[in-house]
Amino acid sequence: LLLGIVGFIHWRTARLEAQKVALEALVTERTSQILKKQRTIVNQVQLIESMKTLLSEREEAWLERFRSIVLERLSDPGLYLPDIIKEMDISRTAFYEKVKSLTHMTPNQYSQELRLRRAKELLEGGQVGTVKEVARAVGIKEAKYFSKRFKERYGILPSAYLRELRD
Repeated sequence: LLLGIVGFIHWRTARLEAQKVALEALVTERTSQILKKQRTIVNQVQLIESMKTLLSEREEAWLERFRSIVLERLSDPGLYLPDIIKEMDISRTAFYEKVKSLTHMTPNQYSQELRLRRAKELLEGGQVGTVKEVARAVGIKEAKYFSKRFKERYGILPSAYLRELRD
């Protein structure tokens, strides 16, 4: 009986050793598969990031093109978005959506922002003498309307800002 028990223990130990070796091999294989998948995922993430960078660069270039067209025609009070949309060769809907997604402003708001920034630069640079000249330089016909928009944006009337700069 004792010999039978010892034989059983040896058989069971050998079987457990074989299972241990098989499990270790399985763990090694699965670990290898996981590491391979992890490298694949890392490579895919890097590819996605590079595509996002490329997309961002394209979007930035697109927005810069729009901005430069607006700035070129800034002094024109007839700055007309349909003409810009046509020049940029994009549908009206896509244009509005793209500007909104990139700037969080409508195209008109963005154009207005560019006008007001340029007006502030002109005032700061001493390149104009009166508010009316600044308004005309940025394509706004009415000095009163320009003053209202400038104050809404910067919290000060352009005439007061000009006085502050001169003092």
